[in-house]
Amino acid sequence: MFSAMTSPGLLPAKRGLADYLWVNFPLIYPLPFLFSAMGSVSIAEVASPIRWLIYVTGCYFAVRHSFSRSGRIPGPPTYGDITMLSFIIFIFLSAFWSINWVHTLARSTSLLLMYICTFWGLWAYADEFGEDQLIGKILLSVGLVMLMNLGSIPIGMADAFLGGRFRGYFENPNNIGLICSLCVPLCFFRYLTWRRKKDFFLLVIFMVSMAAAGTRSALGAAGIAVMFMLISHFVHRPARAFYVAFVSCAALFSFFQTEFFVRNVLREETLSTRSDRSFFWELAEKYVEVRPLFGHGFGVEKYIHAEYGINLDFIFLRGYGVMSSYYGAEIELGWPMAYLMFFLLIMFSVWMVVLGFRNLFLMSLGGTILGGLFLCIFESALFAAGGIFSFMFWLVVMLAVRERHNHRVGWNRVNTGVTRLRGWSY
Repeated sequence: MFSAMTSPGLLPAKRGLADYLWVNFPLIYPLPFLFSAMGSVSIAEVASPIRWLIYVTGCYFAVRHSFSRSGRIPGPPTYGDITMLSFIIFIFLSAFWSINWVHTLARSTSLLLMYICTFWGLWAYADEFGEDQLIGKILLSVGLVMLMNLGSIPIGMADAFLGGRFRGYFENPNNIGLICSLCVPLCFFRYLTWRRKKDFFLLVIFMVSMAAAGTRSALGAAGIAVMFMLISHFVHRPARAFYVAFVSCAALFSFFQTEFFVRNVLREETLSTRSDRSFFWELAEKYVEVRPLFGHGFGVEKYIHAEYGINLDFIFLRGYGVMSSYYGAEIELGWPMAYLMFFLLIMFSVWMVVLGFRNLFLMSLGGTILGGLFLCIFESALFAAGGIFSFMFWLVVMLAVRERHNHRVGWNRVNTGVTRLRGWSY
């Protein structure tokens, strides 16, 4: 075990498979979630069960490190832990009134595993090796997959585009937007802080992928996070911030003038119905009226239309659930719990943004969370523990909680014995 090292942060002289897996866990972590969203049925079927194996592995590492946090064994629970555990207890209880209690228990268990893996396993990794290693390896892994996906264009893949929008090997263009909307601001922060070529290269990969996919909500989410970071950067380093903002705006303006943007991203004919989402939301409002207080049970959004005898094919609609994490939460858990949960998330992210004027890292995390919550208006993705968005979003939330916790307890060292770089702050 790493806790048995004689010198903090140094790997044991004799390392086993578990030690190698631990060191490279962030590189492996995103892969099953990405490949399970691929259009190839055979690849998706293989990757899908591995998602849960990844979460179980993360839980194993949390136990292996005795649930350590910030140099303490076991680590103290934070307000974030108390909030998450209270929510998880409630969703388990919702199985008692669920329209599909088996599915509710399965989805609740998945969320519990994701919580332990993220808030304890990956937290311990950040303590051991630092946030830079954790975020950098995850972004590298996602970036390589996205680069491979972009490679489907030059080889002339027949169905690389769906309705004019790029999807590559993925099943849906929105899958690209979901993950890239979270990766772009994190990469942008790393480039602003260290100006490394590899971060710039990854940033270009994510931005090109997201633009080609034509996901408007993802572009808006990334734009929100980047805007907050530029504001923070401008306060302290106005010259560089102005230059970055000018170049970014010039690039965006040029992109807005292209026929590709007008035809495949703007898609003016779909704006009034939010790409048919308004019809899903009308159905959701009717479902909520039937069970307003406690909902239909956690994780049952995919069954909700059949529960009320609605066949989407007959009304010419295509999509998952009610196409919104907000409406989905109301349907599954009732409006009181849904409102409380999103209120806490929004207030926490606003708090991070306010504090971020003195700390660019906090601003990047708070802006990314706010951008993700904006995207959730249009996607049922927030609580899908096995989805391409959720695993990354809750990782960002964990890092924000961890940063504030470490500041509160005065712990600013990683176990490598090196004081954390002040590049995180001004």
